[in-house]
Amino acid sequence: MGQPVYVKCNLCHRNKTHPLVEIYGFSWVRCQHCGLIYLNPRPKSIEELNPAVMETGVDYFTRKGYSPDKQNYYKKYLKKFEEYRETNRLLEIGCASGGFLYAARDCGWQAKGIEYFEPAARYGRDRYNLDIIAGSLLEIDLPREYFDLVIMNMVIEHLEDPIGALSKIHQLLRPKGAVYIHTPNYDSLTLKLFPAYKKFFPKDHFYFFTVKTLERALKKIGFQIVWKKTRGFEFPKKKGGAPFLKRQPLRLLKNLASPAVSILGKGDRVRVLAEKGRAS
Repeated sequence: MGQPVYVKCNLCHRNKTHPLVEIYGFSWVRCQHCGLIYLNPRPKSIEELNPAVMETGVDYFTRKGYSPDKQNYYKKYLKKFEEYRETNRLLEIGCASGGFLYAARDCGWQAKGIEYFEPAARYGRDRYNLDIIAGSLLEIDLPREYFDLVIMNMVIEHLEDPIGALSKIHQLLRPKGAVYIHTPNYDSLTLKLFPAYKKFFPKDHFYFFTVKTLERALKKIGFQIVWKKTRGFEFPKKKGGAPFLKRQPLRLLKNLASPAVSILGKGDRVRVLAEKGRAS
């Protein structure tokens, strides 16, 4: 891996931080001005951080994304966005091998995807005839005000320039079009109780949002928040190599806690739907 680089906060461009957690030899810090959490220093690119993604990603996302259960889930979830159908054009950023695009196409959307890793993009194109472009959102030329809906499902945390990506998305959406973002929530009860829980700090995450910082980022670009939700809660299954909690009590505690943490905005994952304002 090359020499790591230090970066300023992507949201407010300040350079004053305090350390949060160090895992795998990498440090996550919080901006003292706006609260954005990010990896600093970090590798120059995501390939340096996790090269295994290119080797294993196609098989993993194919098995997961094209399974009957996942396809049914995607189609059910797509119903949430029906009100935004106008041109019928949908763009997914970070579409992997195209499982979500496949479901969207079955539901009648003109679905296009962008996937950074060529092997995954090629699989979706070759096997399922999906419209997937390999590359980075910021480097791909697409028509302005073209799409009804843009999807980023567990993607924004991987990007080197998430604010730049949101700005590009704003350009690509038609007036009153919408972006849906799903990402880990640093302000979760799980991380309050277990602040160094390694599952929440994969090596290929450059950023960590909360409901507040994601909302701030979207509003900075010009989006209006339609709804925001959090979901999920869990205990580490092991501590020191031994079972941390027995399975049945663990399941009971999760079932009791999950609705409450969602209502309080303390779930493990945050989902936000935001709308582009009409052109003036």
